[in-house]
Amino acid sequence: SACERSLACDEALEVFEEMRSQGVAPDKYTFPAAISACARSGRWERALELLDETRRMAMPSNVMSYCAAISACARGSQWQKALEVMELMASAGVEPDLVTYNAAISACQRCRRWEESLQLLDNLRRKRLQPDVITFGEAMLACTKGGQCEIALRLFEEMRASHLE
Repeated sequence: SACERSLACDEALEVFEEMRSQGVAPDKYTFPAAISACARSGRWERALELLDETRRMAMPSNVMSYCAAISACARGSQWQKALEVMELMASAGVEPDLVTYNAAISACQRCRRWEESLQLLDNLRRKRLQPDVITFGEAMLACTKGGQCEIALRLFEEMRASHLE
């Protein structure tokens, strides 16, 4: 339930803060874990705060932290914030992977932003990443929600031609 997810996030963040109070410095594993806990409970604002903290600490960036923050934005229906995090990734020199693109497409899909979903799909192809069933499914949903059923059908046919059913 949502309460359980929120409690799990609270517990994860408590452990995270307790570690810090004991002098254990957060690292490339603990930050993404804390950000992911926020994502699971829909606390996108806190996830972005933690991501910003990693940047302020000049901690080496990794795709896990950014992807978790984008997932948090997706769950919170914050498509613009998700795309801002994608831009932050680029400025930090971190290459998004397929999971990251899928999370960003999902954020756009939840807000009926079909054009942005298709742009992300084009971007991932330019990076020579292969869309998977999740990629196509989220992009098709975005198009359907946006009243673009013909485009959704074309994406479905493309997915079938790629043997990804």
